[in-house]
Amino acid sequence: MFTTHRCFRVSCHSKLPDKFGALLKLIFLNLSGCSKITKLPDHLKLESLEHMNLSNCHELENLPKDFGNLQRLGFLSLSDCYKVSLLPESFCQLFHLKSLDLSDCHELRELPEYFGNLFELDSLNLTSCCKLQVLPESLCKLSKLRCLNLSYCMRLDKLPSSFGDLKLQSLDISSTVSLNALPDSITEMTSLTRFGATEGTPKVIASFRKIQKHLNFPGIIEHGVQEIENKGCSSIVKLAQLTCYQMHVSQLQNVRNPEDAEIAKLRDKSDLRQLTLRWGNQGGEGKSILENLVPPQTLDSFCLGGYMSKDFPKWMSDISSYLPSLTYLGLCDLGTCDTLPSFGQLPNLRGISMENIPNVRKIGKEFFGR
Repeated sequence: MFTTHRCFRVSCHSKLPDKFGALLKLIFLNLSGCSKITKLPDHLKLESLEHMNLSNCHELENLPKDFGNLQRLGFLSLSDCYKVSLLPESFCQLFHLKSLDLSDCHELRELPEYFGNLFELDSLNLTSCCKLQVLPESLCKLSKLRCLNLSYCMRLDKLPSSFGDLKLQSLDISSTVSLNALPDSITEMTSLTRFGATEGTPKVIASFRKIQKHLNFPGIIEHGVQEIENKGCSSIVKLAQLTCYQMHVSQLQNVRNPEDAEIAKLRDKSDLRQLTLRWGNQGGEGKSILENLVPPQTLDSFCLGGYMSKDFPKWMSDISSYLPSLTYLGLCDLGTCDTLPSFGQLPNLRGISMENIPNVRKIGKEFFGR
């Protein structure tokens, strides 16, 4: 009865039917959220399968040895499969695989030696594979790989020496806190347009900045605000016409009129993913300025420094509604702030850094929004 199915979605099952592996014409399979499934059938004959979603199968321990027989598979998600520790050797026979999501596979310790045989792979997400220590050298043979996310791979301590051979367009190494250095070959990645590295060792962050400048990313804007003489406004208004992926705005104490901040129209910059707002040593009352610097909802990373107002504007007090996609938040040098918004409500937050906020004496239940 199963052999004619082309699309199959299963939910809340602990065991798949015995003949499940014989769905010869099945193209689309969604097992997302089947948190009680511990294993898949030993023999998979899903020879037509192109899309497989196993995300949030929390009890799934490992994949069948012949998993590589799924020759037509183009999309695979194992996101939040916490117990998967190894990928079978046959995995490297998935020659048509284009998108692979291994994010939050917390027990995954290594990738197969011949991982580079996945010649069609375009996107690889290894976010929060917190026990992954090294990447195989063969990964650098993935000539079609465009997007690689290594953020929060806390134990990853080195990248392959030939890493620069990749033709990446997007690379994220944020919070890879064990990474000691970046290979010089990254400077050869002329195709790279997005490069994220929030939080890391000082050496890595310094290398990151150097590489940014060397590659002259078109998607990065660094702007130090100045007053524009004879025009009665500040240079922040010039940001209104600019599009970028990363933006660093400093010297915000030079914004005298809150209207200037509104004219910058940060909330309309749908391509913006990483934003840093910084006041200088002179400080000054910044709440009315920050009130008008609302970021777009698409923002991934937000850093705020040197802000000297005691409390926050509305959009930060209700930050989970305004920035639901935020994964990293950094706060530093908030000299007068004595309470924090409910950052714990942010649904996708993975990392938070707070430095030199001397008047905050405790973090209570209100921080978690409870």
